[in-house]
Amino acid sequence: MKDVFDMSKWHKSTGTFRSPPLKDPLRPSSLPAVTIHEKRDVLVRNLLQNSAEAGDIPLDSPAVPITSLYFPDISMSQVEESILQAGNTAPGADEIPTCILKVARPLIKDKVQMLYQGCLKIGYHPKCFRHAILAIIQKPKKTDWSSPRSYRPIALLSVLGKGLERLVARNMAWISIHYKVLARQQFGALPLRSANDLTTCLTHDVEQALNQGMTASLLTLDVKGAFDAVLPGRLIRRLREQGWPTNLVLWIASFATGRSVQIRLDGEIGPSTDIACGLPQGSPVSGILFMLYIAPLFRLGNPRNKFGYADDAANLAISTSLATNCEALSDSLQEALNWGAAEGITFAPDKYELLHFSRRKADQDPTCTPSVKAGSITVSENTKRLYLRWLGILYDKKLTFKWHVGETASKALTVANALRSLGNTARGVKPYLLQQAVLACVLHKAYYGAETWWPGRTRPGPTQTSNRVGEHLKKLTKVVLTAQEQSFQFSAQPQYLSFTGNRIALLATVRLRRLDPYHPLRRRAEQVASNSRQTSRFARRILALPNSEQINPLQHAPWHPRETRENAQARIGAPMGRSKEQAAADFIAFQRTIPSSDIIIFSDGSRLVDGRAGGGYIGFQAHNQFLRSSLSYGHGKEVFDAEAEAALAGAQAAIAYPTAQFATNLWICLDNLEVATRLLSPSTGSSQEAFESFRTLAAGWPLRERLPHTKSGSVQIRWVPGHTKIPENEAADSAAKEGAASTPPSPCKSSYASLKRHAKTQSLSAAQTRWQTIAPQTYQDLEITTSPKRPGELQLNRLDLGHIIAARTGHGDFADYHERFNHDDAHLLCRCGARKAPLHFFFCYIAKRRAPRPPGPPSEVISFLLGTAKGAQKLATWLAETRFFEDICPRQPLLST
Repeated sequence: MKDVFDMSKWHKSTGTFRSPPLKDPLRPSSLPAVTIHEKRDVLVRNLLQNSAEAGDIPLDSPAVPITSLYFPDISMSQVEESILQAGNTAPGADEIPTCILKVARPLIKDKVQMLYQGCLKIGYHPKCFRHAILAIIQKPKKTDWSSPRSYRPIALLSVLGKGLERLVARNMAWISIHYKVLARQQFGALPLRSANDLTTCLTHDVEQALNQGMTASLLTLDVKGAFDAVLPGRLIRRLREQGWPTNLVLWIASFATGRSVQIRLDGEIGPSTDIACGLPQGSPVSGILFMLYIAPLFRLGNPRNKFGYADDAANLAISTSLATNCEALSDSLQEALNWGAAEGITFAPDKYELLHFSRRKADQDPTCTPSVKAGSITVSENTKRLYLRWLGILYDKKLTFKWHVGETASKALTVANALRSLGNTARGVKPYLLQQAVLACVLHKAYYGAETWWPGRTRPGPTQTSNRVGEHLKKLTKVVLTAQEQSFQFSAQPQYLSFTGNRIALLATVRLRRLDPYHPLRRRAEQVASNSRQTSRFARRILALPNSEQINPLQHAPWHPRETRENAQARIGAPMGRSKEQAAADFIAFQRTIPSSDIIIFSDGSRLVDGRAGGGYIGFQAHNQFLRSSLSYGHGKEVFDAEAEAALAGAQAAIAYPTAQFATNLWICLDNLEVATRLLSPSTGSSQEAFESFRTLAAGWPLRERLPHTKSGSVQIRWVPGHTKIPENEAADSAAKEGAASTPPSPCKSSYASLKRHAKTQSLSAAQTRWQTIAPQTYQDLEITTSPKRPGELQLNRLDLGHIIAARTGHGDFADYHERFNHDDAHLLCRCGARKAPLHFFFCYIAKRRAPRPPGPPSEVISFLLGTAKGAQKLATWLAETRFFEDICPRQPLLST
């Protein structure tokens, strides 16, 4: 599969050429740099130096912290995660890749942990980790290759050093969110905060203002130089002001100073050059450090109207008139310029852009709209380009996004055309592999940012197709048709484009239930839910979701100790390679060793065919049953959730029972391996509240009231092999089924897992309903339903699959088809004398003599052969045995010998 993506990428490559002469903007009167040495000097002066008037300050400049932040010690699990899960990252000058460190891990893990701990304790980053090979990469969509700003320097650093940097970055990112060091709408290098999240926030605010009869104005700006312009002294002062601990600040000071690079240009590596400022692009910690460096920028004025992703910033103003908006943006821009001048930060003068959003006719002409002015800077709307590009989304004045869809469709079509050369009807890449390439490389590009711009197929009120959807579908149809041609997905009609957009937007909305409380999208979703007003496309999607749980994926810090899955499964008695019978025998033997005074709870969950879920538990002590309960959860839970809820309910009932004072341990036995593994671990998934409540209950068990001679004990989890006729587990299963069949309490909140199932089911149901109205008659006759994500027939070779698709559609080497298009040179008859037809292979008597066809009535057998994946495989085998299209019914008559 990787080869397919590599080939797709190869089609977009421009080849390898030596870089052109470079002009030095800092020395406009000098001649262009021609030699490698001269080019390196130009790149260093323009990309690796800060040109701001305010210079750097000493590293020990005094600062008054506004708070005191905690930074944890390093654990072995964090060290292994930061190195072993780094992926295939490019090595630095030492040329030691990740795979070597993985092999050497048993021998070096203790020494690496000591190294990392020592570096952070004394505040020192080793010199060898601060040396980088600087790869000069051309920026995409740049036309002037003689400008050094058309290139991006990427630092190739030591993999071992990047492990430490990645560890620090992960911890600092969590602390920055949890303690609100960064503004809510400042994104980049932070978990669960994507560029599309930010553009969705912006689109919701603007659309809400337009629907209220207001106007909005957007001003975008870009920090010049970004990482390469960071001044170490000012960065250290900023970190001290924010309250980061001294040892961490010292380590960052060491990381940001004393750096050296060797520039690799045109295949040659130059001499070592010392760098006085900047953070290396390519280091995992550079992103979060840069964000902390410019953090005050996003707290100026009203933070709600400021958006930032790395070095891209945007200011939004909303009012009843564009003139008022421009006054607010002028003040905001002047404030940013003043702050930047004092802090050594400059903004790229050619990156200022302004766009006014309004539905008034008088505001549509960009030559007549007001401008933003700050000092000598004047920013007006672009009169030649009717849109503004920010974070990959093209905004227009009325939020129709027609320019955005047109551009993404054009890009996707380019990739789709490139994939066409990877195969034809008979030869080429296997269809199922090419289908994956189409989904990842073509449709993903065509629908980029759909959660931001997709308006939905219908509008509020009477059900009708949105006119905006119709415009978007026209542009995307050609992309999909071209892509389908290569992956044989002729059953996926272009009409399904709207459902693809709906599905992407719906799944993105479901994701909102798994965002932390500080995320701006979650805050907007909560406001929409409280107002219950469909003020934007985002609001319509929020209000369409059923009531469900909200998960906080950042509830636990990344350094929080976590039990490995292997250790957890060993603790609960997981199968670990044993058969179910052996595991059942082992459990029965283990059960006999449990003291009779201990409490044993058997719990289970169940889900009926109609979707109702329930749970149940049975309690035993001194070999007597003293507890039994059935619980109903309705349609809002999966089996996983029901199992977790039942285990919690059983434990709560046991600890509240009077005889708990006699028990040392509380045993929770259940047959769901995943729930048993996670019950005592921090949870960031479905039923998070139940898992957290169980952990709290387990921590409180030793503190319960008990007899003086009774030990404190603990809560123990044990996995039970299901459906092995263990009486207690069967009784719990019966109680769970009773709970599922009973009337659920009202209202019932859905779990996150159930919400995901609901979203997928809703998308599939809508697609199937639409398919029944648009499916070709031949597909309806064959009873072909909507295609699954990966149709089984795509496993066939291209030639056999091509014959099957031709028989399904009627488009192929058939007499009616040739006559319809006046193909004078076509041969219309089979060797048996019958006219070529889509279903002739089944009735040809010559083919019958060569190999028997599958038994059964023709109507049923044909539908099976052409309408199912298993049937297509059998048909391909039969066609190969009979050589039907080679000898019996070839495209052209066979030459006589």
